[in-house]
Amino acid sequence: MEPGRLFEVGSLAMKLGGCVANTGGDLADLGLNVRFITAVGDDDLGSFVRAKIAAQAGVSADLRVVRGTSTSYSLVFEPPHTDRTFWHHVGANAFFDGTEVDDLTETDLLHLGYPPLLPALLTDQGRPLVDLLSRTRAAGVTTSIDLAVVDPESPTTLGAAAESGSGAGAGGVGASGGALSWAQRMRSPTRAPQAASVPARSSSAPNAWRT
Repeated sequence: MEPGRLFEVGSLAMKLGGCVANTGGDLADLGLNVRFITAVGDDDLGSFVRAKIAAQAGVSADLRVVRGTSTSYSLVFEPPHTDRTFWHHVGANAFFDGTEVDDLTETDLLHLGYPPLLPALLTDQGRPLVDLLSRTRAAGVTTSIDLAVVDPESPTTLGAAAESGSGAGAGGVGASGGALSWAQRMRSPTRAPQAASVPARSSSAPNAWRT
């Protein structure tokens, strides 16, 4: 990027993205019942997320609309011959604390996306995240987690560390989340799973799905 110059670029694509939307969408395409659990703002992007989920076969959603907030999104830049860069806005995902996942009956698998980008899960040294995973495990549900490497100076990381009272809070939660991804309780697929998620990204995306 060079200041003061105008560059001609290609077309803009907007879609639900991230590990939750991508994985949940793929499972739905394979014929499984998927449920997204997520938070969106009361903005145009939130309406876009709701419309995209409603249009996808095999997918349902518990979408919490957080009034007065904007929907989470990411801008993804893919220059040739180098790694991608993400510009991310946490938005309404800042309010996702795991209590939205309140019914684990008929659930075989819960996938949680990017806890380091969900600051409400990291408060009190990650207690909300531990509570969510403990409830999930007690219900006999298989859990998987996707993590993200976050700039340690970002507002989300600094805010979570301040809430937890420790600069190591977010890092500790990330390590715990990875260790708690387990599969030994996977049940045989006698019925199609359900799923859950929470949104973020331009690519707008959910945070958790369950099957």
